[in-house]
Amino acid sequence: MLCLACSEKPATQNSAIKDGEYSIIEEGIFVEKFAPEVTDENRYNLDNVIYRVGRTFVYDYVYTDLEGQEFHFEGGRDGWNFAPVGTDRYYVVRQVHIKVLNGLQPMIDQIPDYNQTLLNFTCPPNTDYTISGVVENYKNVWMHPPREALFRILELNPFPFIQEPYEVGHTWDWELDVDSKWGDPRWMTWEGSLTNKYNYKITAKEIVKTAFGELECLIISSTAKNKLGQTSLEASFDPNYGFVNLDFINIDGSKMKMTLSELLTEDDDN
Repeated sequence: MLCLACSEKPATQNSAIKDGEYSIIEEGIFVEKFAPEVTDENRYNLDNVIYRVGRTFVYDYVYTDLEGQEFHFEGGRDGWNFAPVGTDRYYVVRQVHIKVLNGLQPMIDQIPDYNQTLLNFTCPPNTDYTISGVVENYKNVWMHPPREALFRILELNPFPFIQEPYEVGHTWDWELDVDSKWGDPRWMTWEGSLTNKYNYKITAKEIVKTAFGELECLIISSTAKNKLGQTSLEASFDPNYGFVNLDFINIDGSKMKMTLSELLTEDDDN
């Protein structure tokens, strides 16, 4: 789990937050800093434009193996298997739901300086869930990908991330240690931790066909390198919907494609 020393966002800017209240931490992510007297547990999401409390981002996905066969998965935290696309069984997971949560519980109890907007990841029909986070401010947007079952493979990939200036040609870097608990014989195992070194570049501005119509998106191409090899991610980013397409190439050469198919409000989600 990555804990940033503060938090962040790009599309707009809360007038109460000035440039001087942002800093860069060692990993290279802009985060929000507040005076000690500011204790509102929603301080990291009050000015969010994309990841607003109560929104649920629904992604379709497909995993493609080295032979070109396409899969979903079935099962959950206590055990899962690949399921060929089209498999008609109840426990096959075809989507991941990412809901933006209110406040900082339970993370603030475990990590007193936790500084992200909380996300709840579920893979229906599973009842398993994972709590992680997103950093959103006018300087950048960084999001932890899902990590249940098959999605654990994404821990070695670049995370969805865009940073200002939002212009074609802009590059930036960061790094993260990845623990061996995220390994799996179905893709790769290792001992101890790996240091992933990430490089990102905004490579284009394109009209992208999405479930929400044609959107003008920034395309971010990125790589993650470690002693085991290299992974990559090409992401399409829209300032209202966030990361609408995520195309990963995994550590073993397999692929994962995630596509934003629905954006639900709290009423819709219930």
